Amino acid sequence: MNLKKYEELRKKAESGDAQAMLEYSEYLQKYHGLQEAHEWHTKAAKAGNPRAMAEEGKFILYGWIEGTLEDAFVYFRKASELGERKAFSDLGDCFLYGWGCKQDFQKARECYKKASWWKHRKIIKVIDSEKFRKGIDGCKKLEFIRDFYN
Repeated sequence: MNLKKYEELRKKAESGDAQAMLEYSEYLQKYHGLQEAHEWHTKAAKAGNPRAMAEEGKFILYGWIEGTLEDAFVYFRKASELGERKAFSDLGDCFLYGWGCKQDFQKARECYKKASWWKHRKIIKVIDSEKFRKGIDGCKKLEFIRDFYN
């Protein structure tokens, strides 16, 4: 990105444009490092950019940033309400494992259907099985996710 485009993007981000904030964050991450980039990423999420919201929720789940599971759930819920399809998968996981919300298998199934990704087809088929439900351990799954991504 040339300097003129960078300056234009920065000005748009500073003026409150949520999409520009996200793009500016991505630029900073690529050329200047994570700390400053994440500051703008969070601003983009708080300004209502659905992709940034969904990513913030994941960052919390992975343990990369401070936040509660309730915070992650709120980010996923808001992002999905704004049409971010990937957020439905994460929201489904929250309902399935009880992360930041009351465990609700029906809502998990609905979210997975909206995400409509191939990986959820098996879960949707077996989610009503008592054996499947008894095998769910949200704390163990969260620990696995954090170990995997860190």
